[in-house]
Amino acid sequence: MKYFLTFLFLGLAAPWLTTGEESPARTPPLASDIVLEVISATPAAPASLQPGDKITVSIRYAHPEAENVRVWAQPSWQGQILNASTYSPSPELPGDQGEITRSFSTQHGGTMDAIRLHMIDASTRTLLAKVFHPYEATWEASSERSPAESLLGKPFPGMTFTALDGQFVDVAAMKGKVVWIDFWATWCGPCRRKIPDLIAAYEQYRGAGFEIVAISLDKDEQALRRYIEEHNLTWPQHFDGKGWENVFARQFDIHGIPDSFLLDRQGVVRYRGLRGDAIERAVAELLK
Repeated sequence: MKYFLTFLFLGLAAPWLTTGEESPARTPPLASDIVLEVISATPAAPASLQPGDKITVSIRYAHPEAENVRVWAQPSWQGQILNASTYSPSPELPGDQGEITRSFSTQHGGTMDAIRLHMIDASTRTLLAKVFHPYEATWEASSERSPAESLLGKPFPGMTFTALDGQFVDVAAMKGKVVWIDFWATWCGPCRRKIPDLIAAYEQYRGAGFEIVAISLDKDEQALRRYIEEHNLTWPQHFDGKGWENVFARQFDIHGIPDSFLLDRQGVVRYRGLRGDAIERAVAELLK
């Protein structure tokens, strides 16, 4: 159920955002000087939508004490909170009222029954406030598969670029090796938590023919360079500063990160979205 919806403008959840059931009744009321609310959601609920139709949500927020807040919006799917969300910076001045607009969409059938909002302190990653906004929308299912879904079991399309360190990357020229294509960003908590697993697999299997090619959805080049240096990430990184509009994110229909493709020695996509111990096991299997 977690992976049924694919959302526009989303990044996967921070560590304190969880999946699973959560009741609006258990959400405490906000203090009088804190603002976190859905101003409007269009189309009006209950909405009946075709695959790919968007719900546009306007959110107002403010906090009198936190200097750098972030607001996350998560759709609730039949009582389940999905591990996917949108986020936005706070107003320029602490306490000033800010407004953001976000859109949700899916190619899969199902019913969304609420929008959950979280406000966090971006510096300390402390939860400041949360709110449920009831909203019902039902999508019809699409019979079409996304470009990324249709790649499993097929040759990976060509991908060439000049990496952040200046080296030229041609994935097609890597045939004969097992290649991990990694879509990530430094601001993505789950992406950062996966880095140790990638480093371990890279160090263990690089000599046997394992390579990593990273596609960064960062917009801040200096933040990306700092992270690469601090964590000694030596594999090539694609960066164009466009965030979710990254050329390869658009080509492969990437709407959530971390995401990945694991290619065998013939350049065929064998796995997508592996995490944890499954990364090392799959790499070892394909290197045999």
